[in-house]
Amino acid sequence: MKNIIVIALCFSMGILFPACCGSKQARQPGTELNEGAPLSIRGQVTAIENGKDGYTATVKSEANHTYQVTISRVNLLKSKSEYKNYAVGDNIALTGDWWKDAEGNIYIKATKLH
Repeated sequence: MKNIIVIALCFSMGILFPACCGSKQARQPGTELNEGAPLSIRGQVTAIENGKDGYTATVKSEANHTYQVTISRVNLLKSKSEYKNYAVGDNIALTGDWWKDAEGNIYIKATKLH
């Protein structure tokens, strides 16, 4: 009886573990956006608005799209990425979760700075 329980437990772990640990592939510029999937962009910082634990950077990408990027110490710490201060005119590469508002503006919560 004990062996049956151990075998059933091992079998269910083998099925459940890969399902909960799948990796999310970051989307690259120029591909169709899938809201909720991470998005990776490269571009130039065109504006900075300071906040309490970071800042929001307006980034114009190499594909000529504009993004509002939240760069927060807390969010980067959670993903074990290093916080960095950027200035207007700096080039930036990042990955993060994103969403689009009703006007079509795209907002990214940076989870990794490259």
